[in-house]
Amino acid sequence: MYSHLFLYNILKRGGLYNGLIRIMGGTFVGTAWAQGYSLYLIGPKETLAAVCRSYMDRWQKIDGELWVVPGHVIEKLDSFELVAAGMFQRQLVPIIPRSFYLSADPMLAEMYVWNQPIPVGSRQIHASTT
Repeated sequence: MYSHLFLYNILKRGGLYNGLIRIMGGTFVGTAWAQGYSLYLIGPKETLAAVCRSYMDRWQKIDGELWVVPGHVIEKLDSFELVAAGMFQRQLVPIIPRSFYLSADPMLAEMYVWNQPIPVGSRQIHASTT
C-alpha cells in the first residue's frame, strides 16, 4: 500500500533524512505547500521543527514536497516522528501542488503535525503568505 506524504524540513530533498526515504522506496512527485499551517523551531537549541495549524492566519503556508511512499516507510517515519509517544500526529491535510497552482483544487496528503502545545520561546520560521 502506498500513501501520499507531504514532507518538510529535514525530510524533504536535501534534508538530513531524505536519503533514507529514497532508499526505502519513496518517490518524489513535486513541490507543494500546505495552506493554513505554520512551522516553528522548538526547544532551547531550536533543534526540533514542528508544524501546527495556523488558526490566526489562514493564509499562512509552509513549503514542502509531495512524495509517494510505501507503507513500511510510513511505519518507520511514525517511529522517527514519535507518533506513539504523542509528539507528532500523522494527519490527512489539503496540500497544493505547485504545478497545479492556477487550475487545480488542493489534494489530500498525509503530513506530520505537532501534537503538543507550542512551548513559550519557540520561533516561527518559513513564514510565507500567499
